[in-house]
Amino acid sequence: HRQYHDDGTVTETRRPPRHYTVLEVVTGLSGVIRFSLMPRHAGGDVLDGVASRLSPDRVVDLESAELRDRFRLTVADEDSEIAVRRLFTPALIVDLLDCAQEGTRIEFEQGALVVAVGGHRYGVDTFDALIGLATAIAGQVAALDAVPELV
Repeated sequence: HRQYHDDGTVTETRRPPRHYTVLEVVTGLSGVIRFSLMPRHAGGDVLDGVASRLSPDRVVDLESAELRDRFRLTVADEDSEIAVRRLFTPALIVDLLDCAQEGTRIEFEQGALVVAVGGHRYGVDTFDALIGLATAIAGQVAALDAVPELV
């Protein structure tokens, strides 16, 4: 990060690299909604309004208090509220809560589904969890894509 000062000096701050273990699946389903499911940090609810105003996405609260406590769900402003709720069914929410490891990040845009967890993780359990999440989400996205009037 570079900061330029009025006196012509430049201050540079380097952040340590962040490493993730990532699974990316190209689903071919580009007509459905765009969403991100990110870990919720301290001050979560307070920052939701700010995050919604500073991005082209809006924060959506689903009925699950546990999901809301662990994750912040954002979707594109233009995406249908009905489509979002049809995608995040109670069964998918249970899968997310059961399989998502601490720090899991999930994003879907233009047919690409990315499921990531922080750090270099090589265990079979990690990959099984990532594949399980990707399978559950891709299945719901495909079901939503099959009903085009909702998207």
